[in-house]
This record gives sequence, structure tokens and C-alpha cells, in this order.
Amino acid sequence: MLKQTFLLGSPDYYKSEDREIDIVKAKEQWERLKKHIESHDIIVKVVPGLPSQIASVYLTNSALIINDFAIMARFHKISRRGEEKILAEYLKEKLGLRILYLPEEEGLYFEGEGDIRWSHNCKHIWFGYGVGRTTLKGIEAVEEILKKELGSHTPIFHKLNLSDRKTFHIDLALLPLPNGRVLYYPTLSSAAIKQIEGVFGKQNMIKVPSKYFFACNSVWLDEKNILVPKLPYDDFRHWMYKATQMKLDEVNVNQFHLGNGSVQCMILRMWRVFPITS
Repeated sequence: MLKQTFLLGSPDYYKSEDREIDIVKAKEQWERLKKHIESHDIIVKVVPGLPSQIASVYLTNSALIINDFAIMARFHKISRRGEEKILAEYLKEKLGLRILYLPEEEGLYFEGEGDIRWSHNCKHIWFGYGVGRTTLKGIEAVEEILKKELGSHTPIFHKLNLSDRKTFHIDLALLPLPNGRVLYYPTLSSAAIKQIEGVFGKQNMIKVPSKYFFACNSVWLDEKNILVPKLPYDDFRHWMYKATQMKLDEVNVNQFHLGNGSVQCMILRMWRVFPITS
């Protein structure tokens, strides 16, 4: 079996736009995150940053990687534009991936794996849009590429309208798990919840208490293990275990919470939708 590969963005130039970061602590936390991932026999690649890109540590927003190709982001947020160029060069030169770009059209934006969630063994893909980041036009452009590249392996597409700016990416609001359960944050609209219920079934849906922000930003590592952020609540670990029914690997990344991201925001996963034979 091929090992999984996760990409992390270097924390060297990390800053928050409006909060003070302890960069020494941030780098220590980043190193521990990397070690936690590697302890599960997952390969970690580190993408370098630039001084002008202070948020590039949140690498998940820069692309969607599947098999041997990467669909690069078109950032709506102006301050983050350019991050995808650094990543594209790395993916092409270091990993030999095919780089695919979206049309440069007004109103067409796609912020990578931050606005995507996979479920049902990569047979379903959930897109988030509607709060000033990824747009419907962006999603439609990504869908066209996936249909062309994946053919009969193309997943079933779902689009969730994110109506609350607190959860500005879908990876803050939705967490499908490999055991068929799904966590969702209460900022999702009743219409979005109904969509999810139609696929997972009401009995498999778990509403996250509002105080546990970043719970949905966890990353499942395999069928049994999930990497979760340490939150400042004594009861969170017990709740999360009961909700996920998975073995928890907890990591403190609170310096990155100050920049509005957590574990999933920092990890760019290289997905395999079907076995690669060549």
C-alpha cells in the first residue's frame, strides 16, 4: 500500500493580520504537528514560504491535489493571492505533478481544500461557498476539471451555501468521517443541514457545541485515528471521542488559532481517488 503524503507550509513568515503571535511558540507547535503526523507513518513534505505571504502556513487553501494533478486556487482574499504560485512551483518541480489552473474570470474563485470535504471513500465531495471566499462559478470550474480528469471515478458533487462568516470555509463547518459519521458546526443553515442529512442520515449527524470552534477542523488520518486540535475545555476530549468514535491524537496549535486556522487549515492532503497504475 502506498503511504499517504501530507504537505505543510513553512511557518517561518507566519503572522496574524490583527493579533500578536508568539512566533517561537508557533514554530514549536508546528514542529510537534509535523511529528504527530509522521508518527502515523505518513510522509510530510514542507513547502517554503515568502516574507510577503504571512498566511501561507494555512496551505490547504492553495490547491486541491488528486492523484497526479493539482488544481490551483484562485483566491478571493486579495492578501492571499500569490500563495498558490509558490505551491505550484513546488508541486511541479519537486513532486512532478501536473498543474491545472482555473479561468481568470471575475467572480470565479476557489480556495482549495479549505472549501472541500470528501466523504464515503471519496465517492462524494462537498463544496462550500457563499461567504466571500469560494464562489459557485469557482466550484463549477473545478467540477468540469474533475469530470475530465477522473471520468468514471468522478465523485458525486454537493454544494453547501455557507451563510455565516464565522465559518468562512467548509473545513470549519463540516467534518465527514470514514466511519460514516459527520460533525457539523451550528453556523450551517437548516437547508445545508437537510442536504447533509439526506446523504448521511440523521442518526449519523453530530452537532458540535458552539464553544468547540475548530472541532470540525480536525483531520482523520486513517479509518481509526483522527488528529484534533487541543481546545481550552476540560470536557472537549471526551466529547470528541464520543462524537467521532475514533482514537484521538491531540495537538496544541493555539498560536495558529490566532490567525483563524487550525489543524486542517495547515495540512494539504494528496488525495488518491482511484489506484494509480503508472
